[in-house]
Amino acid sequence: MAAVVAGILACLGGLDDGGTQPSPRPPVTSAADAADLTAPGPDGIATTGPFAALAVAGDGTVYLADRDNPRIIAVDPRGYLRTIAGGAESGSAGDGGPALRATLQRPQGLAVDAAGACYIFDGSNRVRRVDPRGIISTIAGGGTAVGSGGDGGPALRASLTAGGLDVDAAGNLYLSSLGVRRIDRTGMLTTLIDTTSDTRPRPLGDGGPASGGAVRSASAVAVDHAGTIYIADWQDNRIRRIDPRGIVTTVAGNGTKGLSGDGGPATAAQLNGPRGVAVDAAGTLYIADTYNRRIRRVGVDGIITTFAGSSTQDPTAWDGVPTHVSLWNPEQVAVGRAGDLYIGDSPRVLRIDPHGVGHLLAHSRS
Repeated sequence: MAAVVAGILACLGGLDDGGTQPSPRPPVTSAADAADLTAPGPDGIATTGPFAALAVAGDGTVYLADRDNPRIIAVDPRGYLRTIAGGAESGSAGDGGPALRATLQRPQGLAVDAAGACYIFDGSNRVRRVDPRGIISTIAGGGTAVGSGGDGGPALRASLTAGGLDVDAAGNLYLSSLGVRRIDRTGMLTTLIDTTSDTRPRPLGDGGPASGGAVRSASAVAVDHAGTIYIADWQDNRIRRIDPRGIVTTVAGNGTKGLSGDGGPATAAQLNGPRGVAVDAAGTLYIADTYNRRIRRVGVDGIITTFAGSSTQDPTAWDGVPTHVSLWNPEQVAVGRAGDLYIGDSPRVLRIDPHGVGHLLAHSRS
């Protein structure tokens, strides 16, 4: 995966199939070397940000959701970039045909399965799938954002609200759509935990079945190899967990917004609007603690620390040390198979390798 740090190339518009591929750039470790996301590529599209989602495939390909130029970008392990779905126009057309000819609408979530299919939680409140052949289809949602309509039936008949995505090893898809919902391999949709308007400072349902619990607003979902589900509840300033038995608990955050608790139990710590969550193969949890401008880490021992970010807001503060970097708006985190951590820090994309060294992949110079 090291070649990914060749960066998002200056030809951000992507390469046409069969086109000449440029030589990969050297590793990017400073803002001076990073690709300029505002430079139009060969297709005339300039990416001004923000990236609304990112995902990492098993082969090391990094997928990015370009929200304002509604398309999905893929950067392969050699550092070559291409657009795989959407383009400059906004819409929800193109099902049954090439994803490159389809239109998307402010894509909000991304996931990639073991076979290489890419799932897009579109702003039209639909989940769309780009298969390994590049054909796009809609697999869930009717395009009307009315909460949890359609539970227990075909996902194509459900009403959704666009949010985050993840997919497990068996191919089940998980949606943070206010609450958290699952689409199984037969296309049936089930609500695992619903949303609530209850604003009292307490986690609803901890210690009991998730079906009887609630979250305030799930912004991201991640599932580990054992089937444990992690939920970033950004309005409740907590990270919730649903274990394989269906029991819900809180694993990070005490429900009050703030910045405290490093070095102690994660459940006693303060978070501030956590928008993203990821889990690695060892069970270590990474939290995009968005309004604290940090990435927090929860070890398997339940202790929380700051993994990346600081209290400064200096865009030039970049020396490769994760806790020295000034994060602007970290909303997404994803873990690669080799243990690399990717951070969507709009409009930058960062990578922290397994040795703890940070790399700046790309950013906007505007």
